Amino acid sequence: MTSVGQELKRERELRGISLREIADDTKINFRFLQALEEDRFELLPGGFFTRGILRTYASYLGIEEHSILNLYQETVQEQEKPETKESKYYPPVEAPEKTRKVLGYSAMAVFLTALLIVFFILIQKKPPESIPAQEKPVPSFVEQEKDPVPEIKPDPAVKELLLELTFIQETWIQVYADGELTLDAIKQAGETLQITAQESLRLNVGNAGGFTFTLNGQQGRTLGPSGAVIKDLLITLDNAREFVIQLEESIGPD
Repeated sequence: MTSVGQELKRERELRGISLREIADDTKINFRFLQALEEDRFELLPGGFFTRGILRTYASYLGIEEHSILNLYQETVQEQEKPETKESKYYPPVEAPEKTRKVLGYSAMAVFLTALLIVFFILIQKKPPESIPAQEKPVPSFVEQEKDPVPEIKPDPAVKELLLELTFIQETWIQVYADGELTLDAIKQAGETLQITAQESLRLNVGNAGGFTFTLNGQQGRTLGPSGAVIKDLLITLDNAREFVIQLEESIGPD
């Protein structure tokens, strides 16, 4: 059976395209593409990231995405099949009768010797002198005061999450708003996007440097370099301030 890596490599070579060209154009890490063509899935991010890379690769070559994803699933199942090996039975080798007798006598002698040693120790051992009750030290316990754990309260000013994204490079992105999948697409440079959530936003990104964003009107921090993969980035009402540039940072020191 032709694997998904072999199929992608064959289609790429038929079109005369190098792996480096695909990496530069799609912003997918070159090592991920190389591992994909070699069917070394353990080197890939896994799960939906691998499927996202497959979709982008297939789209770049003009191949039907569903057929590649099905072939990927078949390849993974083929790799996970356990290897069956014929087990050989070796009958136990019985010791000669004379050897068994010698071993039995030796074991009995060792047992009797150990029994005599224990008996001699018990006879010679004297009972320990008892310590008067009044002389026994009484342990004292001092209860240490524990510092109170500060209670983390959400910022009362943040009542919802408004995420606005501006894409500067081709980027695959997946967004869950309040636990519901609201976006799973490849965005091109120049496109913008706005998503609102009441409690939380969870992001999976294939190109961290492919976009800029604002959160509730404030400029967002840089999430990573171009081509970096982000998995399960969680933004909530409690931690929203961690993802934006504060006013004192933007002004800088005097």
